[in-house]
Amino acid sequence: MKSVLVISYFFPPLGGVGVQRVLKFVKHLPHFGWQSIVLTLRNPDYKMLDPELLKDIPVQTKIIRTSTIEPSKIYHFIVLLIDKIRVSLQRRRSLGKTEFYDTPKHRLDTKISNFIFIPDNRVGWVPFASLAMLRKRKREKPDMIFSTSPPFSVHLVGLIAKFILKKPWVVDLRDLWVLHPHTKPATKIHHRISKYIEHTVLKSADKVLTVSDPLCEDLRKAYPDIAAEKFEVIPNGYDFDGLEAKRDEKPNKNFSIGHVGSLQMHSGRTPYYFLTALGELRKEVPELVKEISVFFVGAADRPNRRFIEEMIFRFDLKDMVNCIDFVSHSRAMNYMKNFSVLLFLIVRSGKNCGSSRGNVSGKLFEYLATGKPILALTEEGPVRDLIKKSGCGILADYDDTQQIKREILNCYNKFKKGQLRTEPNWDFITQFERKKLTQQLANVLDELSK
Repeated sequence: MKSVLVISYFFPPLGGVGVQRVLKFVKHLPHFGWQSIVLTLRNPDYKMLDPELLKDIPVQTKIIRTSTIEPSKIYHFIVLLIDKIRVSLQRRRSLGKTEFYDTPKHRLDTKISNFIFIPDNRVGWVPFASLAMLRKRKREKPDMIFSTSPPFSVHLVGLIAKFILKKPWVVDLRDLWVLHPHTKPATKIHHRISKYIEHTVLKSADKVLTVSDPLCEDLRKAYPDIAAEKFEVIPNGYDFDGLEAKRDEKPNKNFSIGHVGSLQMHSGRTPYYFLTALGELRKEVPELVKEISVFFVGAADRPNRRFIEEMIFRFDLKDMVNCIDFVSHSRAMNYMKNFSVLLFLIVRSGKNCGSSRGNVSGKLFEYLATGKPILALTEEGPVRDLIKKSGCGILADYDDTQQIKREILNCYNKFKKGQLRTEPNWDFITQFERKKLTQQLANVLDELSK
């Protein structure tokens, strides 16, 4: 069996959406003749842990865990002090005067991070990972190299690995790097340096994978000197054995709308318009307070946490909105199957950039695999097209609060009548099963290793 060196910052027992793609690749690659040697770290500055995911790692998988220096720990301490000062100032302002008052483009802590760390604040892992690879190179002797980001520092390790091991290298971009619409470089010099590093990485790689066609096209346009065929798409997906057959066909006793997954301002994912619509609906139809429950399940960054708290206070939503912190992946799946409607949020992408439109989260595919109705607040683009094709979607413009209110009421009324159903297009949905997607990766590895 051939072997591939998988370089990933996020790997179990770490949890969260950043783990799923690489974990499922590692899980299914042995079915296609590839064994993984995982290079990751043991002491990350990361609070979301999900030890249950360890059971998905094949027993023959070799895992090399290294130490790291996390300069972000010092940075986060400084940010916490700054944050306390900023919060006291922001609370004096009215929410009615601003929509997204604390986005990363304007947050001081993000500017500090972007100024100090290049390419990102996980760069302290690079020397430790590189040294571990040097020590293990004669014993392990992988046939291929695969590095996945974010964080983008991982690809510096991949670049060093390619130079040392002289093996083909696949770069996997779950999100864009320099072209990310919600990331603003600290200075023009920082932008040039990051651009140079990214170009070097992409030029040196033998194959570059992205999760959607828009992201792939953005990269091709940004780097016309790199052969277009080097870029390829392997989308995100789901990995539920038999979930289609297990989905709950019985209506729940209470009507519930649930968002499962992280809420991060830097990804443009925030519930502002949804909560505004819900607040207006509460005033217009007060009796719905006891009829509709809304859940946000998963980690939220500081801006979103404060933002939700203030929206709950502003619209008196404390009896309707429930916030549940990070839970294990298995518990998150159970929540999905129990909600009446699943909420999917994505706001407008950056100007002339498809990365927000094209960054199709793995969470969406997990939504689709449940067969549940999905209330998707999106703009036109591949996310909306995908949901339409799935047969599970209830679509509304992300910023049209009147339309959002109508769709919430429509779902509620159908639920009360026992008519809240979907007609999933399983032929379309099942193409995103993780094992099938891993076969695409195996085909890439096979081709490059010839």
